Amino acid sequence: MQNMKKILRTILVAIVILLLSGYLAVTAVQDLTNKKDLHTVHLVFGTEFLELEHSINGLIPIGTDYYYLGIDEDYNAYTIRAGKNWKEENFSNFDPDAEEYTTVEITGLVKEISDYDVSKEIQSTAAELEEMEFPLGVTQCLELTYIKDAWMKLLAGILLLIVSIVGYAAHKLEIQVPKIASVIYGVVLLLEMILLLNAL
Repeated sequence: MQNMKKILRTILVAIVILLLSGYLAVTAVQDLTNKKDLHTVHLVFGTEFLELEHSINGLIPIGTDYYYLGIDEDYNAYTIRAGKNWKEENFSNFDPDAEEYTTVEITGLVKEISDYDVSKEIQSTAAELEEMEFPLGVTQCLELTYIKDAWMKLLAGILLLIVSIVGYAAHKLEIQVPKIASVIYGVVLLLEMILLLNAL
């Protein structure tokens, strides 16, 4: 009876790992091959909007999302998720008194903002910007980091399979693992946890 419980538990864990790895791989490939939701805009201005830090139990930082507000030539507004220095790299020399503005072309994957706090903050800001239109919708975001995010998802899925197989094999075969190998495995496992938390 005890052995049967162990077998069932092992099978259940294996199914969860396979489903999670499969989900990460499929969603990553979908993002990389999704041409339908790619959108290109020409912006004349961009500014910081929201910085959202992710952490484990509010103590260990594991990453930060940076949201910006972009304005195009027709005074349309777009919510943009990009890297930390995106505004400085593109609009550091912006002159509001210039007769003509230099446009910056960006292409991103349009996605629904899943984080409730971010969505609420954007809707609140949009309500104050009555003179502006949000062509993609207030809760839609142009993700400029979608390629990097997709590859991170793919890496997280592959690493999950590797650490699971290696860990199970070492336990099942009762292999005497050198201390350095245990340290490396622990580091890779920690890296996998961070990747998973950022990917999900």
